[in-house]
Amino acid sequence: MYQKSIGRLQSKQLEAIRAGRYRSGKSELHDGGGLYLRLNPTGGGYWLFCYMLNGRKGKVGIGSLGPINATAARDKAHELRLKVRAKIDPLAEAKVEHSAELATIIKGEAQTFDDEAQAFIASMREAKQSEKQLGNYERWRTEHCKPILGSLLIDHIETPHVVKSVVPLMIEAPVSGKRCCRFIKRVIDTARSHGRADPHRANPASWELLEPAVRHLDASKGRGKGKGKSKHHRAMPYADVPAFVAELIKNEGPVAGGLLAAVLSGLRANEVYAARWTATEGKDGMWRIPLDGMKAGVGDDDDCHLVPISSGLKALFDRLRPHRGKSGFIFEHRSKAKHIHENSMYNLLTIEMGKRATVHGFRSTISDWGLEVGGFSRDVMDAVLAHAVPGTRGSYQRATFLKQRAKVMEAWSRYCFSAVPAAQRRHLKIAA
Repeated sequence: MYQKSIGRLQSKQLEAIRAGRYRSGKSELHDGGGLYLRLNPTGGGYWLFCYMLNGRKGKVGIGSLGPINATAARDKAHELRLKVRAKIDPLAEAKVEHSAELATIIKGEAQTFDDEAQAFIASMREAKQSEKQLGNYERWRTEHCKPILGSLLIDHIETPHVVKSVVPLMIEAPVSGKRCCRFIKRVIDTARSHGRADPHRANPASWELLEPAVRHLDASKGRGKGKGKSKHHRAMPYADVPAFVAELIKNEGPVAGGLLAAVLSGLRANEVYAARWTATEGKDGMWRIPLDGMKAGVGDDDDCHLVPISSGLKALFDRLRPHRGKSGFIFEHRSKAKHIHENSMYNLLTIEMGKRATVHGFRSTISDWGLEVGGFSRDVMDAVLAHAVPGTRGSYQRATFLKQRAKVMEAWSRYCFSAVPAAQRRHLKIAA
């Protein structure tokens, strides 16, 4: 029933998978004995045990690569093989255990919102909801719902509570904000369906109640074309960047590389993840960003915006070049012939590294550093970020400040890597 070879995956191979450096056209790798490692597009993987019992195939999860190493996964697979030989179905057994856990969570008459949210997520996991969506639910629960709604009973939640929870997310990412609203509404509806909340009370997270409150709050904060100060992308203070970069370069793979490129270049996320190798191969040491992919369409000529390649960017490109794929993208998806996913850098920054910032916010970070520390002029920093200069001044200004921008890029690169030990900087060939 099982192949004799067990423990096929080598330690170096598993390390490359964890770091996102492993390239294969396969979505799963067989370790032998029914143990498989399902690969994640951005690195890492998930252990699965596959078996055949009574003429039917079964598959049960063991856990993620990292928290569960190869030795632990193989030991667990051995236990499951013994159960299969004893005619015990591991998947059916896991479902019984999970149902008992779920029943423990949801029993009782009145639960707090956080209790109900955990029960809802558990039920969605049992219903085979995708891991990506389950991850979104968990992130919304912990980051946006729990601080305000978490300790409240369902019938004590009012629309202003929901507004206070979701508005920061709606301002930063409107689509995600509305999805978070739907998540809250579904949690409350599920509690009602189990008799743990008043079914006749209007759902405080229904869009009919939220929309007027959100519109009023947007107007008071001056979002869009209203009066007042606009809400900006969360940005990391420039004083925190050296330590962040020292932590970031410990991660390998295209996603970490893309995020580092965004930090060093001041480019928007879409300008980074869609970049191709051909854009960096000119003899003038420039990274060419096509204008048709830029927000403002401001460039150094009719075709592109130029980014001087600093020593930090050059070291990054040199490190990624040996892994260059057929797609031509610099930051290529690990298992598909296309660029990394548009949200992967943000997910690495916020979920995996736990930073309260956005990829776009690093544009503000480099601007603040250039003006306050670097001593560069506003005109030069606007040119670095390819900002359109408004009004009459913009109509007459033709200077590109390319030489000054090269100085900005190199000085910023040296600042970003200033917390990296000198020996490591020399190894990476980054100017000190």
